[in-house]
Order: sequence, then C-alpha cells, then structure tokens
Amino acid sequence: MIKRTQGQKMSTTNFDIEIGLVLHTERKRQGKKQEEVAKYLGVSLCQYQKYENGKSKISPIMLLQLGYFLGKSGGELFSEAEKQYYKNQIN
Repeated sequence: MIKRTQGQKMSTTNFDIEIGLVLHTERKRQGKKQEEVAKYLGVSLCQYQKYENGKSKISPIMLLQLGYFLGKSGGELFSEAEKQYYKNQIN
C-alpha cells in the first residue's frame, strides 16, 4: 500500500498513460475536440489534456462521465487500457 501525506500527489503510472491513449483514440475516432470534452466534464482544457497525456490521474467517476460522453461505458474504456497495458508489459 502506498501511503501519502496530506497534500502529496500520487505520481502517474504507465497505466495512466494507457488510459490517456484510449481517451485520445476514441475522441479522435468520433471527431470530437478536446475543448468539447473538457467543457462537458467541467474541467479546463489544460486539465483534460493532462488526462489524455497520462500526466494526471483520472478518477473513476470522471472515467464514467467520459464513457457516457463517448458512448461507451467507463468499464469499456478501462478494459481497453488494461489490454494495452498488459500487451506492452509483455513486449
């Protein structure tokens, strides 16, 4: 278990990068702009870009909201990222 002191941020991981790649790929596939997604989520464009770039962790509720916006379940987005993560671990 990772212990943090109050106010200390957890660093991102390779899995956060995979989540971001899935979000980026799905958004582009649907022809949506980052600005549209950020507005829907109620976050700044900069914050949304951090999600896509894997520089910021995304909460489970935010993943569910993203899934809804993109027409997928949060579980589907997570599962796609999980597959890529393990595929990259093997290679």
